[in-house]
Amino acid sequence: MPDLADKYFSVSGYLCSELNAFSYRPCQLELARVIDGLLDSHENALLEAGTGTGKTLAYLIPILENGGRTIISTGTRALQDQLYEKDLPLAISLTGISKRVAVLKGRSNYLCPYRLNRNIIEENNLKNISLMAELKQVHLWSLRTKSGDLNELSDFSEKAALLSLITSTRASCLVQNCPSFNSCPVYRSREKAMEADIVVVNHHILWADLALKDDQLGQLLPLASHIIVDEAHQVPDVARFFFGNRLSSAQLTDLGRDLERELDRLGGDDPELQSAVQLMLRATRLLRDEFHVMATQLKPLEWINGPGSEVMDELEAALARCLNVLALRLDRSEVFRLCYTRASDISDHLMIISTNRSLRGDAAQWLEFDENGFQFNSMPSNLGDVLKACFENSAAQWLFISATLSVDGSFEFIKDTLGLEQIMEYQFESPFDFQSQVIGFIPTDLPAVNSPQHCTALMQQVTPLLTRKALLLFTSFRALAEAKEYLEALHLPLLLVQGDRAKSSLIDQFMRAEQAVLVATQSFWEGVDFAGANLCCLLIDKLPFASPADPMVEALATTYSDRGKNPFMDLHLPKCAVSLRQGFGRLIRQETDKGLFILGDNRIFEKPYGQALINSLPKMEWTQNRESALRFYEEI
Repeated sequence: MPDLADKYFSVSGYLCSELNAFSYRPCQLELARVIDGLLDSHENALLEAGTGTGKTLAYLIPILENGGRTIISTGTRALQDQLYEKDLPLAISLTGISKRVAVLKGRSNYLCPYRLNRNIIEENNLKNISLMAELKQVHLWSLRTKSGDLNELSDFSEKAALLSLITSTRASCLVQNCPSFNSCPVYRSREKAMEADIVVVNHHILWADLALKDDQLGQLLPLASHIIVDEAHQVPDVARFFFGNRLSSAQLTDLGRDLERELDRLGGDDPELQSAVQLMLRATRLLRDEFHVMATQLKPLEWINGPGSEVMDELEAALARCLNVLALRLDRSEVFRLCYTRASDISDHLMIISTNRSLRGDAAQWLEFDENGFQFNSMPSNLGDVLKACFENSAAQWLFISATLSVDGSFEFIKDTLGLEQIMEYQFESPFDFQSQVIGFIPTDLPAVNSPQHCTALMQQVTPLLTRKALLLFTSFRALAEAKEYLEALHLPLLLVQGDRAKSSLIDQFMRAEQAVLVATQSFWEGVDFAGANLCCLLIDKLPFASPADPMVEALATTYSDRGKNPFMDLHLPKCAVSLRQGFGRLIRQETDKGLFILGDNRIFEKPYGQALINSLPKMEWTQNRESALRFYEEI
């Protein structure tokens, strides 16, 4: 009697016989066998499955066969939709096992009927023609949608101005007191999730749920037997966000505007509250304006605790007055009660900023600001201690899966970051033959990576290699802009640049083109699949080390030092290795793919730490000989 893995994934298995596009992969068979055993044993595990392993079906089919409520979390909403709309229906069809399946996203992905209807009335009064037209378009869609998921609006612009008018936040939601509560897409989706056997979420929802439970504020997700965390390498950054604190000028402005709207609705006969709201909004504007003045003079937090303390005191005083006035009017309006809670939360966050601590111990703090406003950020420096407690208090089994969990063959970095101590470890190699499919090229005679001439010199070196389809990944927007300027002068057949149009449009154009160069950063480093695009060349301009000036990076480095660790070797280098592997992973997506990998950073050969980075990448041939790289490229 074959075991579950053999039944589906072996040469004579069900998938080989039923799916024309399916090919037998020993690594996938072994991965499915391990996951099936883990589900039975209920042990937690880290599972690294190289690109092309077929990890999604390798965990979906055992989940369906083993039973037990399961939460599957993945890195992006796009991957979430793919799991829910394609992968899970396929797995259910193959196994014949019926399960109640639900998808749950954050509030910003769902329509708020109450805010839509209210703002249609208000914007009509304001005669904002363009915004009114968009609101009416959304209204027509709202009459026929079943889910209220804004992803259904294929032509939805995702403009911040529109989004804020048709979605709610936790702070602005009226919950059961809302006249549209019975038809609310957010709460209907949560009800379905609570009843489902399998719930597909993204990391933001999963860790928002854990943060709520940690604060004893409730829950978003049902209790589960198994939690599958796909793209698990993204977890640390997401978790720090939800276990931290944020305060923005937008929160203050939205609070003031909601109070003004409610005052107008009630007749505008409350000069004391009107005055308090105006003082709060004035203090917010003053703080925003002062930030622009001091931007090049002092670090934001130095300014807050020094010459800017008076402005901060004014905001705190204005907020305190608003709270005191609101406290006497809670019985007048549900909106007043909600706004009082929001104002209290904001006041708490101001206190956190002034004391330089998070709710969970020592914190990293920084300030972001632009022409639209500012945002204070405070996050725990030692995430591992916070998450360790969450995992210990969870009755669920945790399986962390990704193609990039290890560094130089070791899981120590991810284990330390997540506070994981006793946990099973498994590695499954990619089925791809990188030795024959890829050559790594490091150009010589480049200026130092911190030189202003580095980007232009790199572009000059690789210009002859941009004759087919190339993806150029940069570690900064500044370098991207320099590359764009250089490449525009070449008059390439098709130059696509991140930021010029929507990401989905850029990918679609690139996939369909015969010859194209796509220049990108950040969001294109991972979660983008160019399988079938005939991508021949991938360039990464520099080793993706995090900036040591980044406040969170600086705080983490201090934490590592305090724990007797080496910040560079134990923090910066592992993070760089994971990012480098993710970027490299865009090149080879199929067994038939071949491509040239260009890294414009010879530190990987010249520095002692370079070998650890090379060891973290798939085994392939490396060269610094331009002619060798060209010959390989021409033979693709």
